Amino acid sequence: MKAITDIFAFGDSITYGAADEEGGWITRLRNFLEKTSPTNEVEYYHVYNLGVPGDTSEDILKRFKQETLSRIKKAQNRIFIFGMGGNDSSFYKSKNNHKANPEKFRENVIEIIRQAREFSSVIIFIGLFPCNEEKTSPALWNKDHFYKIEYLTEYNTILKQVCIKEGVYFVDILDYFLKKDYRKLLVEDGLHPNNKGHKEMFEIIKDYLLKNKII
Repeated sequence: MKAITDIFAFGDSITYGAADEEGGWITRLRNFLEKTSPTNEVEYYHVYNLGVPGDTSEDILKRFKQETLSRIKKAQNRIFIFGMGGNDSSFYKSKNNHKANPEKFRENVIEIIRQAREFSSVIIFIGLFPCNEEKTSPALWNKDHFYKIEYLTEYNTILKQVCIKEGVYFVDILDYFLKKDYRKLLVEDGLHPNNKGHKEMFEIIKDYLLKNKII
């Protein structure tokens, strides 16, 4: 009998799959696993996309336990994937502060890990995706709202540091994309990955999960 593994993906609009016709990197991962499950005699996967556009680490922390408990079934294994930090890093000029200051973000990530460990030892954080500052500083939709590479880098570093200290997995996609012409992988708002961007994210994350024998 196949073992069932539940994959819970919590995050923001990028995890949700905004701007991707195929539903984002997590939907691509689900489709990949559904194709391989029939030929895999060991594992069967249930994938839950729990991305909510606009969510910060604080928002995810508030809903994490309830949304997890409401979906827990009799799976033998659980995997938690978190994609967040971009909204936390956003800077409000009128308030002269980030939506979540760096230390608060660090505290939230640590607490999310603590709570996730109540359900599983397999916890993965996805690094941040770069933005096009010509369109996000200020944001096209809000002149008080700024996204910058330096902010994303700072919060990505916090994620990485916490993951190393806590002994959980971290997929550093920011470093990968900064070495490329990533602007071609963004939609018009300069913030969200387009179809190609999500496809590349999926490939990186899938390869990481396979390499580390998580799937």
